[in-house]
This record gives sequence, structure tokens and C-alpha cells, in this order.
Amino acid sequence: MRKKLMLLSGSQMAAQLSYYIQQILTDIAVTFGHSFLIIENKISELSIKEYGSSITEEAIVAGADCDALFSIADDEEGLKELSAGLGCILCGHLYTLPDCLSEYSLLKSEEMPAGLISYPMTLDKAAFALAANHLYKRAKAENSTVNEIPYQGSHLVSWEEVTDKVANKYYIMNPNRTDASACLSQLLRFPESMGVVLATKKACEILNEGAKSICGLPSFLFDVYWDDKGAKLFYVRTEQTDSAENVSPFGLLYAAVDMLKYSLQLEREAACLLACINNVLEAGWRTADIARKGQLHVTTEAIFNLISEQIELVGEFIRH
Repeated sequence: MRKKLMLLSGSQMAAQLSYYIQQILTDIAVTFGHSFLIIENKISELSIKEYGSSITEEAIVAGADCDALFSIADDEEGLKELSAGLGCILCGHLYTLPDCLSEYSLLKSEEMPAGLISYPMTLDKAAFALAANHLYKRAKAENSTVNEIPYQGSHLVSWEEVTDKVANKYYIMNPNRTDASACLSQLLRFPESMGVVLATKKACEILNEGAKSICGLPSFLFDVYWDDKGAKLFYVRTEQTDSAENVSPFGLLYAAVDMLKYSLQLEREAACLLACINNVLEAGWRTADIARKGQLHVTTEAIFNLISEQIELVGEFIRH
């Protein structure tokens, strides 16, 4: 299978991380017999330095021709323009955290949030119907519940009309509609059953603050933007540090899993990468940001190398 991808870097550190994630994607492509054409481009600081703007029209046009885009930066400069230029209609914040890191939970139960918090980027009826369809389809595939926090006032009738129809398509029942306060209360009590949330942008901001405070591992999280066809743009916000070797790689890696599965429809490949990532974590390998006091840790590059070795083992198994 041949796929075209774009990796955008917002800083020199992001460019180094982009190199590492390219290697992982190349490993997956080689192992499973695919061909990934990976195009590099700039966003935010790097784009401003070279072109005078946080994202160029040329980058947006080239990105629209790709199967998926991956943006790495320490801020959101250019992201709004890029997502708008790609025709994105939905933004989601993913919470995918392995059980072996439950000790980082700030709850006594050590439960971690698991699911997707999302908001429509437009309430145009046709676009919103596609956005709702993306989420209900994903929820059905993952056997997840869906909670809606709709816009009130003049938008409420249109919201209910659209989501009732989509919910019936996938569940043959009415959507579970709630408000931010009730959803946050439920999240704090049962974070592992967060499921899929479709909400107003303001409600999403409230819920994301709650979810991030629970997991204690914001560097493992990433955002995804959908266009009319599906997941299109993945954004990973990196910490500002003096070296790429001190940055957590796991948000990048989990975003790559999601991209393989939902943008490229490569479920087997996504499952392989996810297993390799979790194997490394379960074996006790840690980067400095998640190492406990006195615990040995390795560089960001070392984590990528360990995962590459895991993928190579899978390739040897497949070949034999």
C-alpha cells in the first residue's frame, strides 16, 4: 500500500523528533510491505524564520494532497490556519494511557482517563453531521459510550436533529445528553469509562483540564483533526527543553498509532506499533520526565531505538 504523509516541525527540537518518528513509520512500512512517501515541512517558529508566516499557503495545499499530516511544535502557531485550510470540521483530544503507568494517576483508585473529548469546529449542518458521524462510528467500533454536551439557544434544535439521526444510525437509541458539570463529575469518579464526548468548545476545555490533571502525563496526549473523510491532522505539543533527548516521545508514538489505524486504515500495523510501545514501557524503560526518583532512565532516541528493535522482531517473525 502506498500512502503520502506530511510531517511539519515547529522548532529545531521538533525537527529532530520528526526524524525519529519518520524512522518508526519507515520501520512499519518495511515490516508490512508498504510504501510511505513522507514529505517534510515547517510550521510555527521554523516557518516564521524562513517564510515570515507561521504556515504557508504552499504547505497547506501540499498537505491537502496527503493522506495524513503530523505536526510537532511547542505552541499552536499556524495550527488554526492549517486545520482551516485542510477543511477540518472536528477537533479531538485523545487519552490513551497504558495500564503500567497507572501509578501516575492522581486518584486513589489509580484509574486513568480513557477516551476522546471532541468539539465541532463548525455548526454548518452538513459538516456537523459528518463530524458526528465520525465520532459515533468510532465509538461503535470501540464499543464506547457517547456523551453529548450540546450548544444551547438557537443551535440546540439543529444539534439534536443531527445527532439523533446519527445516533440512531449506529445505536438505534437516543444520545446521552448532559452538561459539563455532570460530565466532569462522572470523569472524576470513573475516568476509565470516559468514552467519546462530543461537546461545545468551552465544555471541552473544562473536561480536558480535568482529564489532564487526573492522568499527570500530559506529554502522552495528542490532538487529532478530522476533515470530511476522516482523521487528517495529528498535533503533538512538545515541552520546551534544551534538547530533543529530554522530550517525552510517547505522545508522538501514540499519535502515530492512531494515524495508522484511522487515517491509513492499517489496523494490523497500528496494533503492532501499540504493542511495541507498551512492551517497552512494561519492561520498565523510562525517559527522564517519567522516571521516579532514583530510577534509571534513557534518552528519547533510545526509546525510539528500542521500539524499532521490537518492530524488527515482528518483521522477522512475519518473514519466517
